[in-house]
Amino acid sequence: MADEQGKPNFWTTLPGILTGIAAVVAAVGGIILGLHQAGAAGGGQGHADNGAPSSMSTPLPEHATLASRPQSATSSASASPAPAGDDIPPKAVRITKTDGTVMWSFEDRFVLGSCGGPTCSFDFKSGQLVPFDKIKTLDVLGVDAEGKRNVRVALTNGKVIEGLSDNSLYVGGTNDVGEIRVDGNQVKRVTFPH
Repeated sequence: MADEQGKPNFWTTLPGILTGIAAVVAAVGGIILGLHQAGAAGGGQGHADNGAPSSMSTPLPEHATLASRPQSATSSASASPAPAGDDIPPKAVRITKTDGTVMWSFEDRFVLGSCGGPTCSFDFKSGQLVPFDKIKTLDVLGVDAEGKRNVRVALTNGKVIEGLSDNSLYVGGTNDVGEIRVDGNQVKRVTFPH
């Protein structure tokens, strides 16, 4: 019994103090994260942008359908339901804009640059032409000082090609509502249905 009285209390030892501090930091971090996700912290001002667009603050383009509304990574179950991806036909080309808005076009009415339809191809500055039917995704990585776009194309066979393109990347087509047009500077990703 003498040994137990001489033993210091766990919370007064270095491991005990560190455990207590870690618990307080984790609790405060959880509260801050919860308030941030609920939108209660600071009214949305002065927080870091996580890159996910908010469906509450992103205006819907005038020719958009319900399926083209951007989905928020922070939406909760109590909010209005996010649009289902099922509203986009399986044989449609998806166009993701830089603001997160997703639009779509029937595959046979899709236009990229000045070329439309499944027999067209995407042109790299190197001279490589890639037919639309071999493209799974086309991502715009950036624009250089001369206005050429740095593009990554993932092919249906798993290969990836990166390079510059002089292509304007004007994207258009037709969906169930009507004609769509997206400026090349607003294109982030094009996903083909292959």
